[in-house]
Amino acid sequence: MQATDIRRKIIVGAFILLGIAIFILGVFTLGSQKKAFVKSFTVDVVFNDIQGLKTGNNVWFSGVKIGTIKKSSSMELHRYRFS
Repeated sequence: MQATDIRRKIIVGAFILLGIAIFILGVFTLGSQKKAFVKSFTVDVVFNDIQGLKTGNNVWFSGVKIGTIKKSSSMELHRYRFS
């Protein structure tokens, strides 16, 4: 009976370690996602003069970062579209 008792303790310990590992992995996965549960929306704008704007730049409003330029395209001569 002592062998079965040791085996049961090993199995319980393995399940506890597996549960802790899954929990830690979940915390790191959710922690690495920035603003995963925040509502967001896309704004398309058209500018005549871009003066250095490019994909990946931050968008600032009154000194606060409110977004990032995800996509840019040239529509026609001297008109550019950003999303």
